[in-house]
Amino acid sequence: MQNLGYGFVMLPPQKIGNFMHKEQKIALLIDCDNVSYKSIEGVIDELSKYGKVHIRNAYGNWKNETMKGWEEKLHPHAIRPVQQFAYTKGKNATDAARAAADIILTAPGLSVINAAMEQARITFERMKSYTVYRIAETIRVLLFMTLSILIFKFYPITAVMIVLLALLNDIPILSIAYDNTRIQQEPVRWNMKELIMVSSILGIAGVMSSFLIFFLLKEMQLPEPMIQSMLFVKLIVAGHTTIFVTRTEDWLWKRPFPSWILVQSSFWSALAGTMIGVYGWWIEPIGWQYAGYMWAYALAWGLFNDAVKKGAFALLRRKGLYA
Repeated sequence: MQNLGYGFVMLPPQKIGNFMHKEQKIALLIDCDNVSYKSIEGVIDELSKYGKVHIRNAYGNWKNETMKGWEEKLHPHAIRPVQQFAYTKGKNATDAARAAADIILTAPGLSVINAAMEQARITFERMKSYTVYRIAETIRVLLFMTLSILIFKFYPITAVMIVLLALLNDIPILSIAYDNTRIQQEPVRWNMKELIMVSSILGIAGVMSSFLIFFLLKEMQLPEPMIQSMLFVKLIVAGHTTIFVTRTEDWLWKRPFPSWILVQSSFWSALAGTMIGVYGWWIEPIGWQYAGYMWAYALAWGLFNDAVKKGAFALLRRKGLYA
């Protein structure tokens, strides 16, 4: 407190010593449960000799009838009442120290500490959402490709498509650094077991999604190059949808809403990938009709994945497996 220019007085005082110089900023913290209201005028007069009292807080249980005398003193002396329930006896020193800490942490000189803590928790949430997305997306793409090649002897996407997929996915991934997040009020920590479990469940759900549309396209007896292009568009749109699924533990349409940068980068990169598939730039063209089917399928499965995510978090925490 003294580093901020405040003298610190804890009542009841037997005597206020000459502990500060003229024109000091003074914080007056009063334990009204243990101090008589009759002494307040003398205390304020004495403090005025040493500086200006900028903060005047009176702590006590204001629902108690014994506080009536203090209530009459608040307004004339510009004292702010602070409700403090008397859970234990002999609490004046602890409460005074807590009050002093509150003043310090909200002081202009130390607001940078609050801002740093807030920014650290924002960064943590962004890293968490990226981690869940990265693991889920890796499982979704690589496991689908591996099983398709080993079991069905079919390459779902070509080498060129892999490069395009990686480049287009990187654009919205970079914008995660500017996303809006929920600021946790309590200290946060990594729960890697939970994150890996939820990410794996989402990744496996994505693999199921890819195989389902793969079987449907095979049943339609479409040419393999066209199936590859349609799967490419589906993977692009589904991957971008997964970013919005994994950015929060709640439903994707609830607050905090995604930042405009994330929305724009995801939309335009998904549109770019779609146009590559529609017009056949470096790959087999599929036209707008089939591209629309892939968008509808990927977005619908994204809503399903969001429900899977919610259920996974709820199940793990209810069972206490990885909480």
